Amino acid sequence: MKRVLLLLLVSVFLLTVLISCGTENSQKPDSTTKQITENTGSSESTVSSESTVNSESTVSSESTVSSESTVSSESTASSESKSDSVSTDNTDNTNNPQSSDGSVEEEGVYTETNEDNVTFKYYNDDGEIILKDVTLPDGCQSVTIPDGVTGIGSYAFDGCRELTSVIIPNSVTTIGVMAFERCSKLTSVTIPSSITSVGYGAFATGSIEEVYISDIKSWCNIDFEKFHANPLYMAEKLYLNGELITDLVIPEGVTDIGSFAFCTYDALKSVTLPNSLTNIGGFAFWGCNNLTSIIIPNNVTVIGGFSFSYCKKLTDITIPNSVTKIEIEAFGSCTELTNINFQGTKDEWRAVVKDDRWNYHTGDYVVHCTDGDILKADDK
Repeated sequence: MKRVLLLLLVSVFLLTVLISCGTENSQKPDSTTKQITENTGSSESTVSSESTVNSESTVSSESTVSSESTVSSESTASSESKSDSVSTDNTDNTNNPQSSDGSVEEEGVYTETNEDNVTFKYYNDDGEIILKDVTLPDGCQSVTIPDGVTGIGSYAFDGCRELTSVIIPNSVTTIGVMAFERCSKLTSVTIPSSITSVGYGAFATGSIEEVYISDIKSWCNIDFEKFHANPLYMAEKLYLNGELITDLVIPEGVTDIGSFAFCTYDALKSVTLPNSLTNIGGFAFWGCNNLTSIIIPNNVTVIGGFSFSYCKKLTDITIPNSVTKIEIEAFGSCTELTNINFQGTKDEWRAVVKDDRWNYHTGDYVVHCTDGDILKADDK
């Protein structure tokens, strides 16, 4: 019995030892396994390293491409920029006024400096050469605009405070809005017969004294945009071919006298209108304070609004029976008006379409018709 127990104890002990050894062996990798693990680690490290190199290489390559692309793009842009500059510099100037240098400051804008060091900038607008800007040197007071310019742009002479006189060539047809803004010393201007329109406030300088023209017919056809467009609004003297106009004779062939044509021209004492005349524009003789009488010719049909307003010394008017319409305040504020000589009957006079205020604030006139008189009080 004792032997059996002893054998069992020995067996248990041996089994315990065997289990213990097996566990230790399972926890220790053998050399082969270790080598494989080391090789695998090396391989992973190699792969990682190669990937990194690859990635850096790719980045480097991409950076190079990007850099090359940027350089290429910049080179192209530079090339294109140079090409535009050359193109601009080589723009054909044959249709532009002759200039001293023919330089181009910006696209479409040309600069010239004359012998007096006056600098002109202008641009081409569908074949029209428009004066954009003028710069005067110190001490310069008189300017002659280059021949070939067809328009004076808005604000072209703005701020030329020392300018006293300007001569406009026959090539110019239009004068823009506020063209001579802030030219506070401008006293004299020469307007050519080529001018067809003048923008609002073009001559609102408050200083113009003399206006020189060469053709009354052309002057009558100018489209003035309100009072300050016309230099006569400020000027005291209008010269026709060098002679001061006081007794105005408008030649045959003129059919219209434009709006504002002679407004506020105080030197005007008398006007002779042609038989060809059919229309007198609004404000045409507004404020001509020394005009004493007017004979309107037989073919006129409309007397425009305010056309003779504020002619404070106007006493006598002759109106033909061709007139069918008299507009608002055509003779308003003619406080000395005494006689209206109408070349028709009383019924024809009453048939003329008159604005309610056509005779606003006039003197106590009498309408003399071919068959009798009409007092202002009865002139309804």
